[in-house]
Amino acid sequence: MKTVRKCTVILVAIMLVLGSLSLVQAASRALTVMGAAEMAGIVSSWARLFEKENSGSVVVFGSNDEEGYRALIEGRAHVAMVTKEPTNETKLAASKLGIAIERRKVGWNGIVIIASAALPVDRLSIDQLSKIYTGEYTNWQQLGGPDLPIRLFGLDPKLHGEGAWLKGEILKGAPFAKSVDMVEKQRLMMLRMTKDPGAIGYGSFGIYRAVVRGLPRLEKKVKLLSVSRDDTSPAVEPSTYTIANMSYPLVKPSYLCVNATVVRSDVPLFVDFCKTQSETAMASAPRGDGKSDGAEIVNVEAKIDSDPTH
Repeated sequence: MKTVRKCTVILVAIMLVLGSLSLVQAASRALTVMGAAEMAGIVSSWARLFEKENSGSVVVFGSNDEEGYRALIEGRAHVAMVTKEPTNETKLAASKLGIAIERRKVGWNGIVIIASAALPVDRLSIDQLSKIYTGEYTNWQQLGGPDLPIRLFGLDPKLHGEGAWLKGEILKGAPFAKSVDMVEKQRLMMLRMTKDPGAIGYGSFGIYRAVVRGLPRLEKKVKLLSVSRDDTSPAVEPSTYTIANMSYPLVKPSYLCVNATVVRSDVPLFVDFCKTQSETAMASAPRGDGKSDGAEIVNVEAKIDSDPTH
C-alpha cells in the first residue's frame, strides 16, 4: 500500500514538473512586446485581434522606451514599443552585439500639458510653452495669470519620449530650465503637482486618462491646458479626436522596433498587422471640421490599463 502511495506521489510530482515546463515552454514561444507604457494599451488591443486571426500568443508589458530597447537588445523581447530615438549608448550596445534595430511607425500619441486645477490659466501657445520650459518665464503673471511662481515638472527624458520630443520640436534643442523637477513616472508627477497651485507638467494623453480613471480625485486637482500653434491660432483642447486629426499641435509618432537579425515569421507579421490596424483607424478619424468620416478612433488614446500605476 505504501509503495502504491509513493508511486502516486512521484507520478503527481512528475506531472506537476512537466506541467510547469510546458508553461515555461509556452511562455517562451509567445511573442513578447515591451517598452513605452503609453503604447501598451493599444498594442495589447491589437495583440488580442492578432491572436484571433493567427496561431500563437502575444504578451505585452508596458514600462518605458529605454527598457523596450534594452529588452530587444538583450533578447527578452521580440518587439519594442518606443516613442523616441535610441540613445547613443543603446546604439553602441546594439552595434557591439551585431543587432540591427528596425523601426516602423504605427501611430501617433498626444503630449498633454498638465497644470494645477487651481491655476486660472487654461491655454498656452507653443512659443509660451517654450519660454516656460527654457526658464525665460518664471511667473504666471508674465502669461496673464496671477502673481505666482511657475513650478516646473517633467518626465525623465532618459526614460520617456515626451521630454526628448519637446526638447527637439518645441524648445528647438535648447536645454530644459534647471528648475524642472524631472520625475520617473507620470502618475507620481501628477500627484506632486497637486501640492502647488503654480505647477505645470507634461505627459502622455493616454496615461493622463488612465491615471485620473484610477484616481478620480485627481480630476479636481489637475487639468489639461489647450494649446495653440501660435498667438493668432485658436487653442485646441487635447482629445481622442483632436489628436487623431492632428488639429492638436503636440502630437508625436510611436514606433514598433524589431531586431532585424532575428528570424521569426510572426514578428514581421505582427508589426505589419499593427501598422494596418493603425492606418485603418486613422482613415476613420474625424476630419478637421470635427465631423467624423467613420467610427470613433480610440487607438491614439493609447490607454495603459496594463500599467495603471505609471
